[in-house]
Amino acid sequence: MTARTCTSRAARRRLSLIAFLSALSPTPTIVAQAFEDLTPSVREFVSVSATHVVIRNVRIIDGTGAAARTGMSVVIRDGRIARVGPTAEVGVPGGAEVVDGSGQTLTPGFVMLHEHMFYPSGPGRYNTNQYSFPPLYIAGGTTSIRTGGSLDPYTDLSIREEV
Repeated sequence: MTARTCTSRAARRRLSLIAFLSALSPTPTIVAQAFEDLTPSVREFVSVSATHVVIRNVRIIDGTGAAARTGMSVVIRDGRIARVGPTAEVGVPGGAEVVDGSGQTLTPGFVMLHEHMFYPSGPGRYNTNQYSFPPLYIAGGTTSIRTGGSLDPYTDLSIREEV
């Protein structure tokens, strides 16, 4: 069904409500966390704590549908990607910690549009998994999630702060 054929009153009302609620929701500013701000239990999974890093010799899949590019380097400065380019052109910026990414692939964080924070645990029983599921999504490369259904919407809304 295309947007042009979706003309029922209920569908228009639903789309209007979504647009209204979206307008009310503040857009969070995304800021990378400093290593020092991470809890000890999280720090054990962080292998590079520097604020200026160059990842060299990687294959990059940029998510645009373009072919993967090999022999690339990514410069990260203060939690943001500062430069992406062929390793020979990027070189090693002064003061950067160098990570050899040979044989590795970098992709953008995946956006998951149908996830759940619960799992069936028996007939008519569902357990919320707000502590175990987010690290599993992150481990799989997912950096943004949108629930496909919820048993406890307030728990789902608090996950960003809990992670």
